Amino acid sequence: MTQKISEDNPPKVKVGFVGLGPIGQALAANALKAGFQAAVYDLSEARMRDPALSGSVAMRSPVEVGRWADVIQVSVKDDDQLEAALAADHGILGGARPGAVVAVHSTVRPGTILRLNESAAARGVGLLDAPVSGGVQGVLTGRLCFMVGGDERWLDVCRPVFAASAGAIVHMGPLGTGATAKLVQQAIFAMNKQSAYEGFQLATRAGLELERFVEALHASAGQSYSADIWRTWWHKASADGGASESWGGPDIRSLDLALEHADQCQLSLPTLGSARSLLRGDRAKQDI
Repeated sequence: MTQKISEDNPPKVKVGFVGLGPIGQALAANALKAGFQAAVYDLSEARMRDPALSGSVAMRSPVEVGRWADVIQVSVKDDDQLEAALAADHGILGGARPGAVVAVHSTVRPGTILRLNESAAARGVGLLDAPVSGGVQGVLTGRLCFMVGGDERWLDVCRPVFAASAGAIVHMGPLGTGATAKLVQQAIFAMNKQSAYEGFQLATRAGLELERFVEALHASAGQSYSADIWRTWWHKASADGGASESWGGPDIRSLDLALEHADQCQLSLPTLGSARSLLRGDRAKQDI
């Protein structure tokens, strides 16, 4: 997949991507379509060879990505993978030049971002927590929401890159506020799903014709994104054998982090705890 980059029309910013899951791969593909030079790295060589990334440079390590790129977008699974990807000895920060910016799109603890910033700042490297909402479909349609925490001068560098996939880029405030916003957004999303779950249980038991009820609900004060597409989620979850991430909602880990953060804020969120149980499939399954 590796191709030589033309020097005839060099782009303003060279963009690196570490982590090529569905979101990371789609972000990289959009950057290429927008005309950016792109370098990619993933533990899976097959992901780096995907046709959607044709024209990118396949790197052998996060260090190489850091050494090559001006902006490095990171989309890995969790805090542990993020720390490994940025590690000063064998990760992005081992190669990144002063003035480069690392944008973290993963859903992680705000404290992890703040801790990693100590190493980044010591090297003159900018760090942004820039988690996203909208899923793969949001990337493909250019409607992804970026919730960004960190110094606005670093965001100004990244903004043209984010714009290749964004419907909204919201600067939340200081470093860590983007990660916090994502956890709160996931919490609200999960609680909305729980309300839709219980409401549709009642509608079904009460004998309402669901398609008509959905139409009425959409035009009423009870309307929500979760309610609008509940049946799509439900049928996919049923086909998968029960509650799962395929519902299109927040995963268990993000809700665990949200509840952990609430504990740190000395706040009880019983509805969120119940929603987490629902996502785990602890509630009785209903044929909705």
